[in-house]
Amino acid sequence: MSSWAWARISIVLAEYWFHAPSSHLSSLGARCEFIDPAVTNYPELVAGVRSGVEVVVLEAMADGVEQISSVLAQRHNLTAVHVVSHGSPGRVQLGTSELSLETIDRYSWELQAWAESLTNTAELLIYGCEVAQGDRGWVFVNMLHSLTGADVVDSSPSRLTDSN
Repeated sequence: MSSWAWARISIVLAEYWFHAPSSHLSSLGARCEFIDPAVTNYPELVAGVRSGVEVVVLEAMADGVEQISSVLAQRHNLTAVHVVSHGSPGRVQLGTSELSLETIDRYSWELQAWAESLTNTAELLIYGCEVAQGDRGWVFVNMLHSLTGADVVDSSPSRLTDSN
């Protein structure tokens, strides 16, 4: 997928999630959005965020998993955590770190700690190309679910455009 198409889909996703009617936002509960700065046109995503939705742009030259963990350690009762990043089957790029099947064990303690910030019905939505695709993606998503307790949803552009 071209970077232009990815950026356009990202903006559409942001418009859906960030520009929901205020009455809908209050029913969604507390949410935290993490955006990797390697995503094309990420400032447009940030600029479009409604008030009341916390957005964290990850530091490009730091471990993104550790950054997310640090923020989540200070939050409680989140109903959703959104991660916007580049990815591939079974892999998400977060700052200088790669969260993947090969590295998930290294981050298992941090991922388990995320559960302390989430409600029992929280979702972890991943916006990254093909993260949940194939066997690798399926195993990765299930491992994230097991570690965080969250319902992990692949919101990648390829999932959203399968009908095309």
